[in-house]
Amino acid sequence: MKIIVSKNLIPSLLSVFCSICILLLIVSFVEQKMSSKEMKSSALAAGACPGDYNYIAAGDFCIEKDLHDPAGVKLLWEDAAMACVEDDGAHLCKASEWAQACNLDANGIITLNDMGSQWEWVDDFSKKNEAFMVGHAGCEDYDIANPFNAGGHKEEYRCCKNIVK
Repeated sequence: MKIIVSKNLIPSLLSVFCSICILLLIVSFVEQKMSSKEMKSSALAAGACPGDYNYIAAGDFCIEKDLHDPAGVKLLWEDAAMACVEDDGAHLCKASEWAQACNLDANGIITLNDMGSQWEWVDDFSKKNEAFMVGHAGCEDYDIANPFNAGGHKEEYRCCKNIVK
């Protein structure tokens, strides 16, 4: 059996093959650029956190590594919330932010000092006139207090910062 190949077929096949190779190179280049851009974006976000904060990529925020208790002084909820705002636009960590960070700390992904071992103030769960204390015995441990009538109850706290892009 003899195969007859047209003289025009070989250059056509060669042209198609070259086009496919060029297309694959372009796709590979674009994927590398996108991956590099995502990595740079993540690094920029992490770099946007002050040195005493950890970056939480899943929530795109920063959380303080250490509890905020200047000279061992615990604060009322409203004083803790105000102290965070005075810290260059930070805020008292939301319960959801604290829980994300606590779980990352518990799994050894980030390091936060004294996380989940004592009570900390966090912002409310979208309920008015309620403050939450979290972390006395782990990431799921919480208690509720009325911040305006907590009987002078004082706790430590952490501040969080949103990443501005």
